[in-house]
Amino acid sequence: MRLFSLRLEGKFKQADRVLGDFSYPVYLLHWQAGLLASLAVFGETAQGANVRGLTVFVAALPILFLLCSVYVFLIDPVVQSMRAKVRRRAMSGGETRATLAADPP
Repeated sequence: MRLFSLRLEGKFKQADRVLGDFSYPVYLLHWQAGLLASLAVFGETAQGANVRGLTVFVAALPILFLLCSVYVFLIDPVVQSMRAKVRRRAMSGGETRATLAADPP
């Protein structure tokens, strides 16, 4: 449990944030990156723990990094901005179409 009380500072804190930002996109996009790498290298899907599988894994890493970078730096800021607007509206008590439809006059 000591790990939970650990306080990160400086470069460790920044590295922790970057790894955290990339963890969910890696989870979402690893399969697609592997498929693209397999199709690019072999022209078909490759499976298994063999030389072809290792080749696909190595080829998928830069593809995965590129896809995750697009998600983290281009898509996620837009989504977070929209999320903040919705949250502010909800906190201010602003009515939305959903609340108006659920509670007719």
